[in-house]
Amino acid sequence: MRIASQLDFIDVKSHFQGMLAKYWQQLARIVNGNISFGDGTTADNINGVFASAAVPGTPNTNFVITHNLGRIPVGYLVLGKTAAGDIYDGTVAATKTTLTLRASVASFTVRLFIICLLLGVFSVGAQNVRRDDVALQVITQNTPAGTQTFVTPIAGAVITVCNATATGTPCSPTVNVCSSSTDVTCNQPNPLSADNNGNYGFWVPPGRYQVSITSNSVIGKLVTYDLPIGQDNSNNVSANAFAGQSMTAATQITTPLLNFTLGGTPNGSLIGTPNNVTGEAVTEVTVGAFDKLAQSANVVAYPISTPLISGALRVCASLVVTTPASTSSTLPKAQVVYTDADNSTTITTDISATSTGNALTTTGQGCVQINAKLNTSVSIQTTGYASTGGTSLVYSLHPRLEND
Repeated sequence: MRIASQLDFIDVKSHFQGMLAKYWQQLARIVNGNISFGDGTTADNINGVFASAAVPGTPNTNFVITHNLGRIPVGYLVLGKTAAGDIYDGTVAATKTTLTLRASVASFTVRLFIICLLLGVFSVGAQNVRRDDVALQVITQNTPAGTQTFVTPIAGAVITVCNATATGTPCSPTVNVCSSSTDVTCNQPNPLSADNNGNYGFWVPPGRYQVSITSNSVIGKLVTYDLPIGQDNSNNVSANAFAGQSMTAATQITTPLLNFTLGGTPNGSLIGTPNNVTGEAVTEVTVGAFDKLAQSANVVAYPISTPLISGALRVCASLVVTTPASTSSTLPKAQVVYTDADNSTTITTDISATSTGNALTTTGQGCVQINAKLNTSVSIQTTGYASTGGTSLVYSLHPRLEND
């Protein structure tokens, strides 16, 4: 089926209509017979890479092909081979740089096209995504005039970019950091340093990342960035979706703040070591950094923010079963616990409802608006968990907090 080469405008009267018509014509030209793997050496508008490999001298043994796509491939096509043998998956999972395969016979050459992401019809190359942010710390200082709280940048903070499951501060394992939207080599320094005003930024392929912020003067903070959209200088877009995240999540992550307390003398000199540092994103939106994964009981209330001003906040949460119970179960409901700004009373409000579905498709989600008091914790908890049978119910909790 072919798509129409022109939009049905009676007359192009606006800049927007003209721009839309131009892009539609470009899309029609590509879809109507111009979708291409490339010339056999360089990929065209299907996102992938050509590769050749020599099969080992022993049948049915692993061999590794380096693809350097920066993303885990979704599959591969055999374009040619010099012997009548089958190519199949190896015993090692594919990575962002390598693909492990096996062959049923020995000692021949195979040529492949390794496919990365089937959004390549809009692609002319790598579309990495840029993340810019500021490393800040909240300082509480005792002065002759009383306790003063203010926000300052962490000059020269060490920024380490890691994969979605990384832990620690600094975090590990790290990932390849790119130099631009179209960089496919991605060998920039990691970790990197913030400037004297705490500013930092990096290019990476679309996906979820853990980023640690550390410094000699603070205890580190681990921040989750969900970066699903990549765009190059020609407005070509690529995307990488991941479980539980919307495609707008990249616009919903706030500046990471570290809470740090100075005390003692009026000039604010340190007493002891800064073990009272806690890291929280406290101003706009919290995404990912406070997820609770692989839970097999009710989650005890834990803080996700301490607002710097009183006001309306929107709190959302989603829950999903990752391992059903062997007999029956109840997926708990999520609750927000906060101090109301009007009456200074601690209030517990349901966000989602319990569910007895006991399947991988069983979920719970919801959002509520609260009026939180400044400098008090906004916390998330779950209640109502139940599990029967030898295998216990396991679930994940993903909270989100936004200024309303």
